Amino acid sequence: MDDKFWPSYSDLMTSLFFIVIILFVIYFILSQKYKHEVSITNDSLATLVDKYKKITGVENSLKNLENEYFYYNSDCKRYELVQNFIFPPGQAIIPSDAEQDLVNAGKNLKSIIDSLKGKDSIRYTLILEGRVAKKWDGTEQLTDSKAKQLSFERGAAVYNLWRGRGINFDEYLCEVIIAGSGYGGLCRYEDSKEGDNKRVVIHIIPKVGEFKIEQ
Repeated sequence: MDDKFWPSYSDLMTSLFFIVIILFVIYFILSQKYKHEVSITNDSLATLVDKYKKITGVENSLKNLENEYFYYNSDCKRYELVQNFIFPPGQAIIPSDAEQDLVNAGKNLKSIIDSLKGKDSIRYTLILEGRVAKKWDGTEQLTDSKAKQLSFERGAAVYNLWRGRGINFDEYLCEVIIAGSGYGGLCRYEDSKEGDNKRVVIHIIPKVGEFKIEQ
């Protein structure tokens, strides 16, 4: 056998040895990265499961609102008053025959939210959204700025009625926002029912997470 064979063979084995070492290092790095990614994935999955449980808990809790005062509007994806009322054209005065129904609904809503205190780190945003109709049977339509002002006053009218009857929501548990959408807002009445937009829409929005009381 040619003496030159052995040096060449030795060089080949050395090269293969280094290739094996390099492949081993690459395999080790990739395996560690995969384990890390699996760990992250597992942590993320656990977080998602936890959030899903909380959201399910919120949905089950809000089902208590389906009673004689509130119903779930599946088309608009929100709870609404069963006994809805219409404001007089151009005014933010609650009709006297609607006051007691509103008070009863407010007391019912407060009792349900209060019963959920301390459960699953859930808080709520309660939005009293006033609206106006685009036409008032021969009355000239308001400008956008005046429409928003009037709609805000209508939301405030419900808030003031509740406050005046001692319905005060826990500020830490339930944030109350008064809003006026004017001629805007989702799920408005249209065409022949446009006049029914002279009202207040009550939105109940759950917020899931960890909350700390500011000192």
